Amino acid sequence: LRLDRSTATILVELYGQSERFESTANKGLPKVTPQKEIYVFLWYMANTNTFREIGNLFGICKSTTWNIIRRVSLWLITIGHKYLKWPNASEALHITEIFEQKTKIPGIIGCIDGTHIAIKAPKQNKESYFNRKRHYSISLQGVVDCNKKFISVYCGEPGSLHDSRVLRRSDLYRKAHENVSAYFFNNSFLLGDTAYPSLDWLVPPFRDNGVLTTVEKRFNAFHSSARVIVEHAFELMKTRFRRLLHFNELTDINFIVNLVICACILHNMCVDSNDTIENENVGNQSQNNESSGTFTNSTRRQQLIDELLQRNVL
Repeated sequence: LRLDRSTATILVELYGQSERFESTANKGLPKVTPQKEIYVFLWYMANTNTFREIGNLFGICKSTTWNIIRRVSLWLITIGHKYLKWPNASEALHITEIFEQKTKIPGIIGCIDGTHIAIKAPKQNKESYFNRKRHYSISLQGVVDCNKKFISVYCGEPGSLHDSRVLRRSDLYRKAHENVSAYFFNNSFLLGDTAYPSLDWLVPPFRDNGVLTTVEKRFNAFHSSARVIVEHAFELMKTRFRRLLHFNELTDINFIVNLVICACILHNMCVDSNDTIENENVGNQSQNNESSGTFTNSTRRQQLIDELLQRNVL
């Protein structure tokens, strides 16, 4: 199942105690236990088998398999806020300290990136889901902390959208602009690649146009070594939950989005319980957009460079 048995056991116990679990028999067939429902869901997320194949594997029909996966996913979404959440002030301080120990860059609360989730061509507006890599997808925007845990995710925008536009449509962007100090404590910020704008709370590297100064090149090197953590998080999650590589049967975008969010929640639960997995290099389909040229404010980046120069880091 690509999860440690202890992690699966926790899920079974929580699900069995929930109102979402339905233990009633269906058409006289034996009851499906909470353990079996969780295992069906985890198998679905960890593999690319069809509903029918999974049903045959677990001795249930295709429709029951589908219903179990939908039911468990809805349950996970309801408890997700306990495992996937923005850090409070004390947690943010700890995160920035760990990031600084690892990267020598002060003030990082998280790293942001986007990745593609491959889907079948939707029935409506399918051209907007056709991305630059010439396949259909939805975008997943993720922010991870120093432990590769997701602290913010936004999923479901069509794959053709630029990362900067996905950001502008996200709840993260809205909250940051409504009250930045309440969200980014102590002048903390995110690191993002050149697809993102330079903001008071988001610092991208310099775009390499061939005339970067020595300081700018050094800054980019430090920036890259720190930002790679979000790419690793996406890769680890897609290694563990291979369903994210392609949703080959579903066409309901909302259902797919819920399943992607569930994968992020499960990923965090695994991190919390030290449930590790080897990275099998499944590849992260990063958005790899061109540099953003919109709503740029480079003040925060320059402040950071000045501080790093003062500390003799650059």
